[in-house]
Amino acid sequence: MSCTSNNAHIPEILGALLVGSAVIMLHPQGNKDIIYISNVLQQKQVSYMQTVPEYLKYILEFVLKYDCLKFNTLRKINIRNNINTIQSIEKLYNNLCKNVHMWTSYGSTETAIDFIYPLPNYKCIILDEFLQSVTTGQIGELFVRGAGTFAAYLGHNDLTKRVFVDIDHELFFRTGDLARMDNKGLLYYKAKKDHQSKLHGHYIDLSEIEQCLFEHTFVSACVVIILDDNCLVAYIQSSDIDENQLRERCQSRLPSHMIPSVFVILEQLPLNENGKIDRKLLPKHPLSAMMNVNQSNLLVLTPLEKSLRCIFSKVFNNELLDVNTPFGEIGGTSLNVLHMIRLIRYQIGVEIDPNLVFNYPSVRQLAHAIKPLLSLNDELSIISETSSSTVDLFV
Repeated sequence: MSCTSNNAHIPEILGALLVGSAVIMLHPQGNKDIIYISNVLQQKQVSYMQTVPEYLKYILEFVLKYDCLKFNTLRKINIRNNINTIQSIEKLYNNLCKNVHMWTSYGSTETAIDFIYPLPNYKCIILDEFLQSVTTGQIGELFVRGAGTFAAYLGHNDLTKRVFVDIDHELFFRTGDLARMDNKGLLYYKAKKDHQSKLHGHYIDLSEIEQCLFEHTFVSACVVIILDDNCLVAYIQSSDIDENQLRERCQSRLPSHMIPSVFVILEQLPLNENGKIDRKLLPKHPLSAMMNVNQSNLLVLTPLEKSLRCIFSKVFNNELLDVNTPFGEIGGTSLNVLHMIRLIRYQIGVEIDPNLVFNYPSVRQLAHAIKPLLSLNDELSIISETSSSTVDLFV
């Protein structure tokens, strides 16, 4: 169910015609209307459908809400590319006719074909960053050569030279995708290589965070991005989940630097013409607005909390920081902690251990932990500084 601007329509059309099948053409935007699709499937007795994971939610909702009779002609469903939610696939499989065969496949635009395992006239190898072969089951970058591999990027010779690699006197296309191959030769797509990003000194695999969220029963789709090179934001498609549940799930399965600072829950993630999530249309707002900062906290701050809040604001470049928000939720790292300790030493005049900051990660918690360490003179000095002028954060 892809439009002609997507390479997938080539094997969809030619594959059907080569085996003597008929190709059913939908009207414009028809691939976004599940009721229209269900009627076409029934009227045309469609037996094979190729789709993307984002459509699974609509198909599943339709099947559960109405019935599966309009899908009873389907015998094969091919789900392409993206990481799929196991729960959605299982639910759909259990509610369709028992003789339907479902599988996922992977395909790169430049190869014009889907891969489940290396096909005739194609050769797939998985290499590490040094272009050396990996062991069975080890993740590496997928390289492909064969009959359907494209010849060049038109008008971009530099890009063409960059993606083709000579290996043992054979020219392979560098897909930019991470995958692994088992001992039976089956290919398992992992993620896009360029989804590995660096944030606050840590290399982060965004697809790993997405997979963690995908596996939640009530999450039907998810996208994680890095906002303003400062923090992780997770966009969740769900109607029956809250931010606390999502955060607890991430905290139990991911390291602290991979936990999103913000969870944006939407009824529907924006899709492009091919039914895939359109990242360009995701709502993007200033971090402070997305975090729903509670401004009432600013009215009841003690002088020590005001000083610490100024320090936190400087370190994390966030002027509207909530005093109850742990620094880990706004992208804080151990490097930020060292910076904070230095400013606390100079501005407040107390020496603290990094573990204190990790154990009391918010402004308010840290203020309660530090207060017993201050002498009376220190407290009077802080009151004087906060009442007379803004704390100097550039020491």
